[in-house]
Amino acid sequence: MAEENQVAEPQQTPSEPVTEVNWKESLPDDLREDPSLKSIQDVPGLAKSYIHAQKMVGADKIPVPTEHATQEDWNAVYEKLGRPDSPEGYQIEGEATEIINEFKPIAHQLGLNNNQVTKLVEFYNGQQETATNNAQVDLQQYQAESEAAMRKELGRAYDTKMKSASRVAQNIFTKDQLDKTKLSDGSRLGDNPMFLKAMIKVSDMISEDRPISNPQEMILTPDQAREKMDAAMAPGSPYWDKTHPNHAKAVEDVMNLREMVHGN
Repeated sequence: MAEENQVAEPQQTPSEPVTEVNWKESLPDDLREDPSLKSIQDVPGLAKSYIHAQKMVGADKIPVPTEHATQEDWNAVYEKLGRPDSPEGYQIEGEATEIINEFKPIAHQLGLNNNQVTKLVEFYNGQQETATNNAQVDLQQYQAESEAAMRKELGRAYDTKMKSASRVAQNIFTKDQLDKTKLSDGSRLGDNPMFLKAMIKVSDMISEDRPISNPQEMILTPDQAREKMDAAMAPGSPYWDKTHPNHAKAVEDVMNLREMVHGN
């Protein structure tokens, strides 16, 4: 009898998962078709979106201008991002160079704030300093290489010839012209080997018109010494004739010239 009085419990069927269609179907038509719900796939996603929206309530928000935004719309955004009222409002440490002053109106037009402009100026100054240092190193290397080449070419006559060339150059050009005039190869006028050789030639031409009080003090380049040595040792010269009264002097001259040729 006890078994007859038992009431069969109703069988529970598993509930269907809440899908995108299911949860949106329960919404009124005007809400269901709202574009803001398009990216929300399920109820947890809806909850996350709601929580995020609540956190944003009262926050200082900056609207993103659309493609149809006016310049006034952009100016409102720039002001919220910290752009000063005018280009003169940028406060940049250090010397305000001409190029930085020219950059300020452009920075203002682009909507940059003071921090952004400061970082750009620091980057520019760093690049300029690096370029200046590299140029100085290149100039020093060029001067050293040029001096080595000139010393090799002029031999013992280097110091004398360079002093003469310097005197000639200083009589023609000012110190600023010699130190600050840059040539196409990057060298200064006063350091350029071709210019120095030209000044040496001018000095030699002047010397040729001036009597030499002591010929032994005359300093020649290796090429000039070789030319004179060849002339002194020409066939029939006193150098080859031991009976000639100038034989001893010719031999001495050739020895001196040979030292100049070989740089001894």
